[in-house]
Amino acid sequence: MTQKHTPEGRPSSIAPTDKARGTKRRGGQRTMISVITYDWNQGIFSNPQPLIQAIQALGPWCKYMDRTWFVATNNMSVHDIAGYLGQHLGPQDRLVVVRLTVPYDGWLPQEAYEGINQMYPQWGYS
Repeated sequence: MTQKHTPEGRPSSIAPTDKARGTKRRGGQRTMISVITYDWNQGIFSNPQPLIQAIQALGPWCKYMDRTWFVATNNMSVHDIAGYLGQHLGPQDRLVVVRLTVPYDGWLPQEAYEGINQMYPQWGYS
């Protein structure tokens, strides 16, 4: 684990930096963590709940930023996930799905990295 600090003493990064691969197999299934982020542009009267429920149905997830999710999935490519979620989007909405691999870095609370590690313990964050 890398932990950097700003001049004010606050952690700037607490993400793991080992070189583990971004996928693993459990019982013949390939598990990966996807980062899903979207812009919901359908107006104040639209309901994003079907999209949110579809994201949550993909597998174990954690969410620490507005409209950005970390989701563990089995045997689904980022293309499969985008296609599945696309049915809940309107023409003005935006969606990006990428696979999370190590090393990764960012400015999230420690519990966010712990949540990712619970979904993918081989990355070794503790």
